[in-house]
Amino acid sequence: MAAQGEREADAALGAVSMPSITVTGALEAYWPLARDKLEGKTEDQVRKFENPRKLAVRMFVDAVGDLELDKVTPDDLLTFRDTLLDKVAESEKFSAGSANKVISNLSSKFLSENGLIEVKADGRRVTAFGLRHSFEDRMIEEGVDERVRKDLFGHALARERYGTGGGDRIRAEAVQRVAL
Repeated sequence: MAAQGEREADAALGAVSMPSITVTGALEAYWPLARDKLEGKTEDQVRKFENPRKLAVRMFVDAVGDLELDKVTPDDLLTFRDTLLDKVAESEKFSAGSANKVISNLSSKFLSENGLIEVKADGRRVTAFGLRHSFEDRMIEEGVDERVRKDLFGHALARERYGTGGGDRIRAEAVQRVAL
């Protein structure tokens, strides 16, 4: 019992390194974080929630291996992206939208596991992705043109594009107008 207390004290003082967690281990750690989303759901609804996340992790592991999260490199992410692009090119059933969903399901698990999704006392989830929403809100409040906003976010324009959209100078000025 004393040895357990000493290990805990060493860990609290930073004398013990954090244990690494693999991609599949992070998925397992994610399920308790998501339990609030599954309360009152049917077995079928739970399956529909879990399966896309399991697929995303399985596809990542198949592409680059079941790596420890702190060992995932930008090159691993590019390999995974290329794997998804190849799948889109090879299959009529796997679209770019499907690839985006895989990435989203993988990243939401990763963000939760690494504390990048914060749950406020009122139950709201605050995410790094939520910054995009507040950024766009600030641009709308400042009257930034829709085309400039869509260009900054990489979104499609629902009409024909003419010209360059004002170029980098216009986009930089728009960002400066909403800078904190």
